Amino acid sequence: MSWQKTRPVNRVVLSGQPDEKIGKVGGTVTEMKPGRLVAKGTNDDDIIIGTTLLSPTGWLGYEQTNAYYKPASVDTAYASGDWATLINGPMVLNAYVEGAVVNGDLLCPGSDGKLRKYYPGAIKTMVIPFIKKTSEFDSTYDLPAGAVVMDVFVDVVTNVASGTIDVGILSTEAGGDADGFIDGLSAATAGKIVPIVWDASADADNTLGLLISDAMLGGTNNYGRIRKMWVCDGTAISVSYTTSDHAIAGNIHIMYAEPGAADIPVAKAEETVAAAGDCAVRSLI
Repeated sequence: MSWQKTRPVNRVVLSGQPDEKIGKVGGTVTEMKPGRLVAKGTNDDDIIIGTTLLSPTGWLGYEQTNAYYKPASVDTAYASGDWATLINGPMVLNAYVEGAVVNGDLLCPGSDGKLRKYYPGAIKTMVIPFIKKTSEFDSTYDLPAGAVVMDVFVDVVTNVASGTIDVGILSTEAGGDADGFIDGLSAATAGKIVPIVWDASADADNTLGLLISDAMLGGTNNYGRIRKMWVCDGTAISVSYTTSDHAIAGNIHIMYAEPGAADIPVAKAEETVAAAGDCAVRSLI
């Protein structure tokens, strides 16, 4: 398509002919920018910024909007009370993704009208590659607000006899805990390794982190942990890990569920991008 050779400037629609209708901008408008997902407000002709909990009604247009209400550029938010064009239909448009995606990935609603990679199924699994990192390392994988983390395990591909790994939420974020999911899990054996929740000598020997477990002491020299779920608050979101000083490698598996529109694919990536930012996507709504 032509946009792949010369990307249009200051346009939302890259190809295709969308359906159009008008909506009145309301709610918090900081992220109410062209190309973002929006949802129904109080009335059918009111629009607010989309979230993972709201069913999307369309995309904010730009070039289709009356000049009186059109922002200065596609990077400028609409103001509260503006009458903006809402677009739907078979088209490729310039949207915003919250992290890296690959051409062909299905995308679902994220925060503030943005998109993120869609993981199918009621229970989703985020797979995060790891290598040797002897100080806490931000994996660049973020959990969505409202995600309910149910379990975490590690698939060790390259094992070392004394190797260990911690997995958690970046400790510099409010509520973060660098070993909140996995604490000192052995990487001495290749394969899928599940954190230990029971040890006969000391609670400190258990490897399930404090974000997803509570201590349970059951009699003399019987120490265990009870699994619990952890809900992402939208502030502590960045999955981090730390390894011992050994050349271990593999994948971290985080199993989680999330409510709302995050289970609805609304677009498909039409290009590969390495980080959060603009991305050409094909609308599925």
